[in-house]
Amino acid sequence: MFAAEPVSGHPLLRPAARLAACSARFTPTMLAGNPVKVTGIITYNFVAP
Repeated sequence: MFAAEPVSGHPLLRPAARLAACSARFTPTMLAGNPVKVTGIITYNFVAP
C-alpha cells in the first residue's frame, strides 16, 4: 500500500506534489533478503521557468 499527503507548502502546489509523490517508483528496501516497510519524507522544490 502507498499513501502520500502534503505536510507543508503553498496550497496551490500541494496537489502537484501529491501527484508527483504517488507517481514516483522506488526499489523495495530489503533486509536480510526480505522487503520491509519504510516511511519517509520526499521534498519537492517547484521553480518557475
